Amino acid sequence: MLNFHRPHLAASLASLLFLLSFAAQAVPAFTEDELSAPEGHVLVDWSGSERVGDFELQVKRPGAETFVTVYRGPDTASFRSGLAAGVHTYRVRNTEGESGWSGLLRVEVTYPAQNAALSWVGLGVVVFLATLSALLLGMKRRESR
Repeated sequence: MLNFHRPHLAASLASLLFLLSFAAQAVPAFTEDELSAPEGHVLVDWSGSERVGDFELQVKRPGAETFVTVYRGPDTASFRSGLAAGVHTYRVRNTEGESGWSGLLRVEVTYPAQNAALSWVGLGVVVFLATLSALLLGMKRRESR
């Protein structure tokens, strides 16, 4: 049985309880502050307190006003794909003890310009037609001999 008439024992117990409650509510942190996703997918990862409870990852998508939950579980990373172009803002928290939210992670999703892609397709068509024309002309000259 604990004897609370000893002040140092009571202080030690109070300190231990304080540290345990703080550890359970430690706020996770992203490993980066900003990322770019030029192909529409990204690995969002964070560090958390030593495995106490699950994590909740939320995102605010481009043009949205509120955050929505996209992951809840024990992992400290989430692969996000199929992202629309624009800025996606993420936050994460430890659900055990309802820790505070982490700082924000900004992910900018960009795709190559459509005009550049169409230019490459157009160049491919020109090279194909030039090659086909050279082959056909060569065959026609060979037949005329």
